[in-house]
Amino acid sequence: MNEINEIKRYLKKHLAYPYDIEGETLLIYENKDGQECCLTFSFLMKLNSFHPVHYIHKRNTIWEIHFRKFNP
Repeated sequence: MNEINEIKRYLKKHLAYPYDIEGETLLIYENKDGQECCLTFSFLMKLNSFHPVHYIHKRNTIWEIHFRKFNP
């Protein structure tokens, strides 16, 4: 679970959009002004360095970043 804490610390410093982590999924939402979040390759590679990203999906205004299963 240390990986999740590292990801949360990174997001707190570098992500200006609201987000949640549910299980192995990071959900990133539009901000309050309706500005759409644009994920950069370097941002995704940094997340992947904490824990392998399995796949990414965009559903309407929410980015879903699915990580491989975390070890307990």
